[in-house]
Amino acid sequence: MAEMESTVSASDLDWTIVRPPGLTNQPGTGYAVAEDRIEGGICSREDLAAMLLDQLDDDRFIRKVAAMTTPGMTASARYMIWHEMLKR
Repeated sequence: MAEMESTVSASDLDWTIVRPPGLTNQPGTGYAVAEDRIEGGICSREDLAAMLLDQLDDDRFIRKVAAMTTPGMTASARYMIWHEMLKR
């Protein structure tokens, strides 16, 4: 991952690296985004998709790293193991 980010950030292209935390299939409730780091360990795939689409019209994170999360979303370790690892 570090090598990929280094390669991307060294390019002359307009790029945005997005760092979502653990992903879940729970319904999205709205996302929060910040440069480099953000508190929160769970993100709805729906909110991740919304954030990525919003970046098409938002230049705040061009040539930057955007960390995002779904605020207030929680998931137990059992949920994450079952839904995100075993059901694949």
